[in-house]
Amino acid sequence: MKMHSFFVPTKIVFGRDTLDKIKELISAFGRRVLIITGKKSMQENGILDKIKENLSGFKIIHFNKINFEPTVEDVDEARRLSFKKVDLVIGLGGGSVLDCAKATAGLLNKKGRTLDYLLEKRKIEKEGIPFVAIPTTAGSGAEVTPNAVLIDRKRKIKMSLRSFYLFAKLAILDPTLTLTLPPKLTAYSGMDALSQAIESYVSKGANHFTDALAIEAIKIIGRSIIGVYKNGEDLSLRENMLYGSLLSGIALFNARMGVVHGLAHPLGVIYKLPHGLICGLLLPYAMEFNLKAVAEKYKEVAIALNLNVKSFSPQQASLEAIKKIRYFLRELKFPQNLKSLGVKKKDFLKIIKDSLPSGSLKANPIRVCSKDLKRILECAWEGGSLWNM
Repeated sequence: MKMHSFFVPTKIVFGRDTLDKIKELISAFGRRVLIITGKKSMQENGILDKIKENLSGFKIIHFNKINFEPTVEDVDEARRLSFKKVDLVIGLGGGSVLDCAKATAGLLNKKGRTLDYLLEKRKIEKEGIPFVAIPTTAGSGAEVTPNAVLIDRKRKIKMSLRSFYLFAKLAILDPTLTLTLPPKLTAYSGMDALSQAIESYVSKGANHFTDALAIEAIKIIGRSIIGVYKNGEDLSLRENMLYGSLLSGIALFNARMGVVHGLAHPLGVIYKLPHGLICGLLLPYAMEFNLKAVAEKYKEVAIALNLNVKSFSPQQASLEAIKKIRYFLRELKFPQNLKSLGVKKKDFLKIIKDSLPSGSLKANPIRVCSKDLKRILECAWEGGSLWNM
């Protein structure tokens, strides 16, 4: 058996109403807090007020400039705002907010621009200040990963700032915080988590540990995603989705992902499309592309999705798994193709060029070249099947 490695340094506190214990959970980190949120939602739904109430006696600075996905300028601004003024950073929101908070905590009180670290002109050589992740969506798994996805608008690139020093010290996962998530965002974040779980399950970096987490995530998300989309007030389903997202996050960090995420980053930057929307839409095409290499594993995915395929060949079972993913997308009212999202064929060359350096492509179970990416994009643009092109 080959050597496997597995690493999760973040303390995870999971359960309903765990936010009520935030004061005792973070007191050891200090009493001066930077809270990073999106522009409005945490204020409007009362979650920010609840945290402030629970942290009475703490000095709080609030940064709420994250609009779509975090930019290097957002992180620089948050760093300037809280320079030598805070002991810890709390990220309260979805994956974009957590990534901004993660980068801010890791780079706070360090010299140089965020862009210098993103482009690896500078290295993160020691810990920043403690980062506490409080996700309010069930999708990214960013609370347990050591990378922050940031955008450089000038260069129109989306890259990951990576360092083991970026891990959250603490992740507080309270499913009640996801109850206010609208159906559309519930669908997008849920398909993001499912695509992460499936990609990490078949990744070149997968091992026994990540397989166990990924397949459990697929089971939990698969049996919950349609129900929670239709009835967002079902706390049991919200709990399932948050747990599935957590498992997918641990799996993806340890195993890495594939072609879906390699393409998703440039598409998101160029067209300002939600990450989960792109990942969900691309997932069945990526599965078609990878089928010949990982049919045995896709059969296990089909079984995890509660399909009666045990007597099927791996190829047949894989096709049923892909059909089930397409069923999810229809039920969740996803767009049928990239064309309907405004993606233009003339941009394919740039999308491909920006995708090729991605670490996700290196972990895809089949080696991917520019011709493969073009074929996947063309098929997703039309909304057909790779086998018919």
